[in-house]
Amino acid sequence: MAEGDDLRQFMRDIASRHERIWRDQARALNRAGDELRALREASDRRWEENREEHRAQTQALLHILDRLQNGGAAA
Repeated sequence: MAEGDDLRQFMRDIASRHERIWRDQARALNRAGDELRALREASDRRWEENREEHRAQTQALLHILDRLQNGGAAA
């Protein structure tokens, strides 16, 4: 009977360790997912800032071209 009790306790210990490992892995994956999400959001913000800057520069160049086509500032 003692062997059966020892085996049950051993199996409980193994199951407990197994569950703890999976919980730890799930937490690590969640942290990694959070970090990736934060990096993606930062990248999206930089992309939007660059896009807005590009638009502003394009508008400035088009304004200069319009002025040149209309005879420049002296006209």
